Amino acid sequence: MLNELICWQAEKSSRSVDISINPDGLKIWVYDFDLKSGQYIKSVREINLEQQTEANERFELERLKAKYAKE
Repeated sequence: MLNELICWQAEKSSRSVDISINPDGLKIWVYDFDLKSGQYIKSVREINLEQQTEANERFELERLKAKYAKE
């Protein structure tokens, strides 16, 4: 899996991978600075930062609509 993570990161210079080992086990955090989005994963197949970014943007759009619709 380490090689897959290295390949994923190498696809874009804006990507990073942080791996930590603690008493609970292995934690892998992937992040894309262009998308300003990250997630914890157990497998490279789980990475879907574009979808997460879109969901966050839609949530923010609805929040702002609700906020400014009152004016």
